[in-house]
Amino acid sequence: MTIRARVTEAFARLTGPAVTPACPECGAPTALRREEAVGNLPVVLEQLYVCGRCGRHVTRVQPWAIPD
Repeated sequence: MTIRARVTEAFARLTGPAVTPACPECGAPTALRREEAVGNLPVVLEQLYVCGRCGRHVTRVQPWAIPD
């Protein structure tokens, strides 16, 4: 994969619509509540989602680095 293709793919991920995970308990959509960098790694984000129906919290770690 060329550098141009990798940069284009990364840009599409950053600017595209955010896909929130479904609640594992009831299957309802979740809403993003908090997003923080993990440790000293500015390219990894920890995202906290909350279910609108049952209130369950879902955490997801999202790498934003361009893979080789």
